[in-house]
Amino acid sequence: MSDVCKAVATVTGAPPFPDHQTFLRSMGDGKPWYHAQYVKQKLQDHGFEDIKAEIAPDSFIIDNAAAFVELFSGMSGQFISQCWSEDDCARYGVEIKPALMKYMTKKYPDGQAFDLTMVAIVASARKPLISECVL
Repeated sequence: MSDVCKAVATVTGAPPFPDHQTFLRSMGDGKPWYHAQYVKQKLQDHGFEDIKAEIAPDSFIIDNAAAFVELFSGMSGQFISQCWSEDDCARYGVEIKPALMKYMTKKYPDGQAFDLTMVAIVASARKPLISECVL
């Protein structure tokens, strides 16, 4: 996300890219689903047992800057609508993708590939059986 922050900072007048926690909250309902303990607690609150929630990082190769920009551009509309004013979204939102492309192309020239690590929380749980008593 540091590359995205730096790219957005090149857009003159645009608000800053949100900090990591604000960005993560903007991608859902504002709750901390990015914390394994929160996921465990929500499953427990809904009656699940044998709960496991683990952080699962995954690294993969991004072929070039354009591939990264396409990957991120799907998320950018979500975060700006949650973190920026309507005026800022209208004024600066269209500049994010070109700024990110320019920044990433400069950092990874000539179609250079690079590693990207993303993190997921993988959870499993079991709903207990309710026994019925038939008379």
